[in-house]
Amino acid sequence: EESIVSDVTFTTGILLDNDGNLYVGSNEVLYAFDDDSNLLWKSNLTNAIVGTPIMDENGHIFITTTEYLHAFSILRAFQLHEKN
Repeated sequence: EESIVSDVTFTTGILLDNDGNLYVGSNEVLYAFDDDSNLLWKSNLTNAIVGTPIMDENGHIFITTTEYLHAFSILRAFQLHEKN
C-alpha cells in the first residue's frame, strides 16, 4: 500500500500523538496517518480548516474551520461534535 502523505499539501499545523500518529489538515479535509505514513482515516469538513489540530487528555481531537469547531475521537474515525 502506497502512502499518500507526499500527495497532500498541508494547510494546517501538525498534531503528533503519543503513538506517533500524525493529524493534519489540507484545505477542508482532516487526515490521520500512522507512524509509517499510512492513511488511517480522513474526514471532509466542508469548510476550510484554520489553525492547528489539538488533542485533550482523553484523545479527542479539536479542529476549527471557517464555520465550526469540530471534535473527533482518535479511537474511532468519526466526528463527535460540530458546533458553530
